[in-house]
Amino acid sequence: MEVVSLTMHRPSKPKLVGYMNAFSEGMSGGDLRFIEVMKRLNTYYVTVITSFMGWKACEERGLAVNHALTSSERSFKSLILTYFRRTVMASTMQMDLTAGDVLYSSSDFLPDVFPAYVLKGKKRSTRWVVLLHLVAPDPFRGYEGRQSGGKSWSRSVLRDMLFKLGQLGAIRLIRSSADLILVVNPDIRDYLISKGVDGRKIIVVRNGTDLDLVRKVRPGNAAFDAVYVGRLHAQKGIPDLLRIRRSVCEKRKGSKLAVVGRGSALFERRLTEDIVKSGLEENIKVMGHLADEEKLGVLKSSRVLLFPSYYESFGIVILESMACGVPVVCYDLPPLRGLFPKGLVRVPVGDMDRFAEETMKILGDDSLREKLSHEGSEFAEACDWGLIAEKEEEIIGRPLP
Repeated sequence: MEVVSLTMHRPSKPKLVGYMNAFSEGMSGGDLRFIEVMKRLNTYYVTVITSFMGWKACEERGLAVNHALTSSERSFKSLILTYFRRTVMASTMQMDLTAGDVLYSSSDFLPDVFPAYVLKGKKRSTRWVVLLHLVAPDPFRGYEGRQSGGKSWSRSVLRDMLFKLGQLGAIRLIRSSADLILVVNPDIRDYLISKGVDGRKIIVVRNGTDLDLVRKVRPGNAAFDAVYVGRLHAQKGIPDLLRIRRSVCEKRKGSKLAVVGRGSALFERRLTEDIVKSGLEENIKVMGHLADEEKLGVLKSSRVLLFPSYYESFGIVILESMACGVPVVCYDLPPLRGLFPKGLVRVPVGDMDRFAEETMKILGDDSLREKLSHEGSEFAEACDWGLIAEKEEEIIGRPLP
């Protein structure tokens, strides 16, 4: 395999080598956070190690920095083989790094962790930072959990087991060599400490949204009672979304739901089939992936965001919805309680009837909707990506514990 060299001229700023090498189909919260923070760093000369798919995602979101590609595939045929190739390729890259330079793993997936671990071993004077955005679920319970009554369209115990084992392996490497671990909620911090990671190295950080863009965007032409924004994935409660929608439509004829996001070809096909089976073709508009301006326009054209996810670490779309003044109905997941104290309505996990009832309350009560809208907008004001990046820059540059 060809060895890629990044021994370029020494810039006046310290270097930051960011690994977004595990990018797959669909933008995760960790991917989004990495891109938005990297766009706004001023102290470092940033280089991103990623795949062709990852770099296209970076370009779409305006991350214009030096980069090196580890693979050129346009779609996945074998996740394991693809990740293996990317990991090997990134691990063989030669880089001219000195004291003060930073290695930054955008996730705990091995294509992002192992190459940084190898390079950290060679360049001990560099600083290795890892972002951990989600704890892998119990592979035998899945994202939904046995107690929820939910049913996944694409459940694979083997895939969930590989995810869990891969994360546990990555945590061993992180525990031994990482200098800083950034996590997006206190539950992840507690989990890492239970796995032997030094708590002094773990810092809880926040996610954000682009408030300048939110203020510029105007509502779209079409109006929707409700909107879903996110990946089409088992984690996100998509089967529940259809049952909730059917309950709402039985009482509110002609109600429209926009579905924004994409997933695997199999999952998207199943979604289309079930919309037809449920007789909801006239009530649900599947819009696929949208650019940020279009997505925010759809949010601003909607009266409530439906967020029936069973498993979350943060929920960036909740923050985006709040910034747009759109109330949120979600399942009562423990991480969300502390992250979003107001501006949304929580219902017991898996209680789709209650979810539909709370949605109907917001749609039928202008004063309630305005109250939730105001609370959410006020909360989002402190979560601009510029502020998040500024804080992260300060964290990365602190003396190590």
